Amino acid sequence: MSLSVIDKQHEDYSGILERFRDVSPIYGLCGKILEYDGLDDLLQKTDLDWEVLQVPVYYEIDNYRPAPGYVANIRSDNYQLLGIVGKRYHVMNNRELLDYVVYISSEFELQVEYAYGLRGGKRIFAFCRYPSFVKMNEIEYWGKVLCFTTSHDGTRSISLTPIAVRLFDGSTYSLCSSRVLSTKHTRRCASALKVFRKILTQFEADFNEFMSNGRKLLQASYSGSDLIWFLNELFPPPKEGSKASKTRYENRIDTIRHIIRKLEVGSVRGTWWVLFNAVCAYVDFHVKGRGKYAKENRVVDAISGPGRDLKAKALTLALSKVEVDI
Repeated sequence: MSLSVIDKQHEDYSGILERFRDVSPIYGLCGKILEYDGLDDLLQKTDLDWEVLQVPVYYEIDNYRPAPGYVANIRSDNYQLLGIVGKRYHVMNNRELLDYVVYISSEFELQVEYAYGLRGGKRIFAFCRYPSFVKMNEIEYWGKVLCFTTSHDGTRSISLTPIAVRLFDGSTYSLCSSRVLSTKHTRRCASALKVFRKILTQFEADFNEFMSNGRKLLQASYSGSDLIWFLNELFPPPKEGSKASKTRYENRIDTIRHIIRKLEVGSVRGTWWVLFNAVCAYVDFHVKGRGKYAKENRVVDAISGPGRDLKAKALTLALSKVEVDI
């Protein structure tokens, strides 16, 4: 099975863009950025045209006292608290991050599609799409995206995550690469970003390896017992617990089985590739987030948390079964 790269010079490129015009990806919490005129315009259109200010921290027992070694990060536009950090924490403002994103995009002809703040601006995300698609067969179309992120609450490093995305039936199912570059918020973080460029070359190799693994899964069929084993390994049945916990487990399994039936079409029908992508679809579109920022938390978990780990485990399990059978 050979892969076709569909780039801007390919005769089918415009048709592919139109076919997936209405795709609603997991990370699309806002509208796409269609165009922008420079960095200032990009910051304004994404509502990221504010800075992070650092102010002293005080605590109260019998009266207000300074908290040595700590500062509070707040937004310059509404003075909302973003987080309490140590004095060695170095702020990377939205302008600095997006300036780097624009630089990478222009150098490698990427398209900045999304940029926004989550949880009131505590975390900043920006997504850039590669200007090409990969066609595995008449159903399987894949694209590549770079995810840039930083946090203003001190909980996460500055990172760059490459993502492979599956375009299918009007939706995007994403698989985050396990290879993530990150750097802490120190005074050297700006210079450290320069080494992030090396991941672009590595991403190509990782993506090709993933496509190779995908071909293996496409060529191997699963049985009813395989499906039971796969789901039990990913979601062990509750040994004990309340009736409610058992009901939640059964609903989860029913949901995944429903997704599998939906994906069983054409040349991918009955293959391990369906089982793997069903887990990706479940993570991206069916797992509910928690807390005040439920929808945003779900996106974060899918890209850099438990959701990403579950996808990686699903791929490892599927490949282990296929390679044993081979």
